[in-house]
Amino acid sequence: MVGHYLVAGQPWLQPSQYAAVLDEAADIDEQQVAPEAGQPVTPEYASLLPFTDSYTLSADYERVSMINRLLANLWPYATLAAMRDEVLPRVKTALQDHVFKKFSFVEEVLLGNRSMRDEESWTACLQDKDFSLGSKPPRIAGIKKSVTSDNEVILEVPLVWGSNCKLDVAVILRLGPLRVFIPLELSDLHVKAPHVDMSLKLSHGVDLMALPLVKEGVRWGLQ
Repeated sequence: MVGHYLVAGQPWLQPSQYAAVLDEAADIDEQQVAPEAGQPVTPEYASLLPFTDSYTLSADYERVSMINRLLANLWPYATLAAMRDEVLPRVKTALQDHVFKKFSFVEEVLLGNRSMRDEESWTACLQDKDFSLGSKPPRIAGIKKSVTSDNEVILEVPLVWGSNCKLDVAVILRLGPLRVFIPLELSDLHVKAPHVDMSLKLSHGVDLMALPLVKEGVRWGLQ
């Protein structure tokens, strides 16, 4: 399970089509029918096992539902504060120092509907754009504890994130009397090492991740 989504492994599926078949709600829902014991796992479900939480695959990992519920409650407030007070101010300062002052043809950079030059001339037409990490938080897939011969404790804490983030970025270039508007939209980022998937579009056009070798190139670059 990657966040709230179970990746089906078919490359033609979009993140919005992933099936949510493993959820904590099943623990308290008496209407959920457990599979019959001793029956073989179907090939369809066997192909999904690599994407499930670590505690479902190995008894060495402990389930940490309480921590994940705490993360879910804190996520809306933490992300709002982080984006407003940390990320955007740092990005704006970096752009001022390393882009706007050095490359005069870069007229504007927009994150969502926010201008990095503090100008309002472009933001009025970008009210439908967003730059947020979404409402679905990362999750801890389990915790594994190991004690070494030197009395050191090693914790393995795999993280998974099936996000509904939407990061709209636009660059406006000034070429003489012309203005070139280059929009890019990154959304539906799904991470469970080594699996990485996302939607990467030029505005509302073709998903670049669906093009041949692009997804493989992104995964290779992240390794």
